[in-house]
Amino acid sequence: MFYIDAISYLESFWKFGIKLGLDRINHLLYLLDNPHKKYTSIHVAGTNGKGTVCSLVATVLKESGFNVGLYTSPHLLDYTERIKINGIDISKKSFASIIEKIKQVISEKYKLNELPTEFEILTAAAFLYFAEKKVDIAVIETGLGGRLDSTNVIVPIVSAITNVDFDHCKVLGKTLSKIAREKAGIIKKGVPLVTAENKKEPFNVIQAICRRQNSKIIKCGVNKNADVKVVFLKRKLFGQIADIQAGNIKIKNLFVPFSGKHQLLNASGAVGIILEIKKYFAKNGIKGPISKRSIMRGFAKTIWPCRLQIIKKNPLVLLDGAHNPSGIRSLFQELNEIKTGNIIAVFGVMKDKDIKKMADTIVKHTNKVVLVSPKMSRACNSRLLRKYFTKSGLKVAEFDSVLDGFLYAQRIADKNDIICICGSLFTCAEVLKAVRS
Repeated sequence: MFYIDAISYLESFWKFGIKLGLDRINHLLYLLDNPHKKYTSIHVAGTNGKGTVCSLVATVLKESGFNVGLYTSPHLLDYTERIKINGIDISKKSFASIIEKIKQVISEKYKLNELPTEFEILTAAAFLYFAEKKVDIAVIETGLGGRLDSTNVIVPIVSAITNVDFDHCKVLGKTLSKIAREKAGIIKKGVPLVTAENKKEPFNVIQAICRRQNSKIIKCGVNKNADVKVVFLKRKLFGQIADIQAGNIKIKNLFVPFSGKHQLLNASGAVGIILEIKKYFAKNGIKGPISKRSIMRGFAKTIWPCRLQIIKKNPLVLLDGAHNPSGIRSLFQELNEIKTGNIIAVFGVMKDKDIKKMADTIVKHTNKVVLVSPKMSRACNSRLLRKYFTKSGLKVAEFDSVLDGFLYAQRIADKNDIICICGSLFTCAEVLKAVRS
């Protein structure tokens, strides 16, 4: 099987859409000899920031001398981005080989009436690849929710919930309590849970489930009572400097390679996970030099695209995958901190998102919006987006193409303006692909 054949095979499962549940993935993994049980794992859920946290943790573990798998979603340009070992994407040849093995198992041995989904096949592929390459530890990001997400077959040594906010409400629930309950479904008996969530409603749900599971909860963030406390020191062009303290452990002048106050919470969560891993390894006699130095090196070397990613200067052009109301709020709070001119938003979004709330935030912070349509069947047409952007004095342009909208934004921008591409990782990916090519 060639790579193009593997992609065609995967895409043939699109018709099954998103189906939560663990029966299909458990059956498929059983047929593959349960590869996910052959290495240690970390499990991270959350509305926003889970990919960033996973990447920080994986890079620190690599800098500490471990062979580290990383599974995240979605990809920006290529499926191979989802499965990494030591920061390197799986090769197209290896990807095709793994998918071919799974195809053979599904064709010859799969016995359930309901076939697996594309995401379940990708999850199985990641687990199988990590087992074959004998990783020491794998950092696994949930796809949707947690309780019934196909990644929730693992029993990790540490679980994490970055935060809880409104997204995928039709599937996960329309209240923070219901969404929190779904995400807290990853909490396993006796496994510590790291979280930067501090809103009363979702935190109470998470705390209650931790008590029921006899799982220690490690609170992270900027609050005085946080177990892992982060203190902002100063802003840098490509990130920020902060101090982090956990008990008697102090990490001073830590470079966080991402901008925004929300990224400080992600940083504290990542450090919380790393310290719990260190405790687990020490308790079980596993050697591995996780140190302040490896944490600082790992943070400095972490690259996670489309998180306030600067791709051009004069004017400043940023890519940010914010795709829900809380993400957009955090994004524009940060843009207001760094702007010297106007903000021009290039906005393309999926039609199943809460577009009105995102639009309400955007129009408060800019008078120029460029609406675009990403090349996705789920994308909202740019002309349909206009009804959400009716503020008096707001200049709105529409383009069927993301690239055309981006080029237009560059034409109308002054030197001191900020152009921010946002609304979806798929929107950012189209600009990133054009810039790289």
